[in-house]
Amino acid sequence: MEIREILGKSGDLFVEENSVITSFGYTEKFPESVKGEVEKISQKVPDSAIIGRKNYTDRLIITIDGEDSRDYDDAVEVEMLKNGNYLLGVHIADVSEYVKPRSETDKEAYERTTSVYFPDRVIPMLPKELSNGICSLNENEVRLTLSCIIEIDKSGEIVGREIYKSVIKSKKRMTYTDVQAILDGNEELVRKYREIVPMIKNMRSLQLVLTKKRSERGSIDLDVRDSHITIKDETIDVEPQKNLDAYKIIEEFMVLCNEEIAEYLYYLELPCIYRVHEKPSTEKASDFIAFLNTLGIAVKWKPEDCRPSDFSAVLKKVDGEPIYPVVNKVMLRSMQKAKYSEQNLGHFGISSKCYCHFTSPIRRYPDLIVHRIVKASLDGDMTSLVENYSTFVAEAAMRSSVNERKADEAERAVDDIYKAAYMSGRVGMEYDAVISGVNSSGVFCELENGVEGFTRIGDLPRGNYVYDEKTYSLRSGKRSYSLGEEVRIGV
Repeated sequence: MEIREILGKSGDLFVEENSVITSFGYTEKFPESVKGEVEKISQKVPDSAIIGRKNYTDRLIITIDGEDSRDYDDAVEVEMLKNGNYLLGVHIADVSEYVKPRSETDKEAYERTTSVYFPDRVIPMLPKELSNGICSLNENEVRLTLSCIIEIDKSGEIVGREIYKSVIKSKKRMTYTDVQAILDGNEELVRKYREIVPMIKNMRSLQLVLTKKRSERGSIDLDVRDSHITIKDETIDVEPQKNLDAYKIIEEFMVLCNEEIAEYLYYLELPCIYRVHEKPSTEKASDFIAFLNTLGIAVKWKPEDCRPSDFSAVLKKVDGEPIYPVVNKVMLRSMQKAKYSEQNLGHFGISSKCYCHFTSPIRRYPDLIVHRIVKASLDGDMTSLVENYSTFVAEAAMRSSVNERKADEAERAVDDIYKAAYMSGRVGMEYDAVISGVNSSGVFCELENGVEGFTRIGDLPRGNYVYDEKTYSLRSGKRSYSLGEEVRIGV
């Protein structure tokens, strides 16, 4: 055994965090070969790079991100046309212009395949000179982009779509909080951003149209409770993730753009890394139907032939009812996990026949590959497409799926450390909670802010408990603990 590094004393929050990060093989440092490459890249876009691109630098284009975001890979605009239709512009950083195939930076990005996000830091896929610098769509900076321009009518139907190599200059760096305040009528911010307020209102209007259209086709709107962990002056705070309308605006625009790009490549029969979400297995769907039956909810669909609309109809049926959270949670557990694939298998969750990831090339490798393929097709370089990507997309899809799962595990492990540290100062306190999980060993309970704890059977009121896996409950005589039940817990 060889000691390579001493992280510090066990029990120290940041030492424990570093221990987890290191155990997953992550490092914030990049190889010297990568540093050497990115140092040669100019942080300004030369005039020569703009030639042959659509020039949108004079258009009212903005970014909308979180307060603590540093890399901006998407910018948006909405224009109302004279015919009453919406014209949506989604402009995505052209990372492929700076990260060339088989370069040292590309090799490292392929190894990482994703950025990994922790409460106090990011392990980026790309060096900050790219992710926060020349690739980031910073305010009032000329940037190279790929643009998807989509015309949408008042009913949400796509009237037309164009894809261009482009150049933009973001006019405003907006935050979700400020956009939400504008939508809520905050007079101070309405005055401050008066030149973009009409467009923000049009964005909200278009988002509602797109959300309605997606709901009509059966998209499943699951309520996934996340925690927002912040550290300020070494003080940890854990709050429930806010579900702002401003988030929905960007979410709908990105989903639509990803669909349009996937369809573009699919119908041209070009290689692509699709984002796929297969329907639940027959076994999982059968279990879900059995669970619904115990709640008195009857469904007519067959487990071997379920559709997204079947699942969304169940959620609509119980919307506003006390049982909604438990149905939502069991439905989520019945789902398969989304992954990347070279085959178009559709996306069950959003009820999409064709979907890919295109909108975050700064932090996801599949998006970068899709960008390269789109650009090659726009340039008419079909020979290069077949030679370079016909087999590589399968390899990259598999690696990206594996590394995505690893990143999720690492992020959850570190979040748990922060949540434990947050709760350590609350020992002896009591809270209202919801039973979020039940197994033969005990009960998991979740607070409103997403912190979850476990109570073993031995710590429950005395009884001879039996686990019922069909109803997700522990029972002892008349006493029972069931998924979704509200309880009072002590730390």
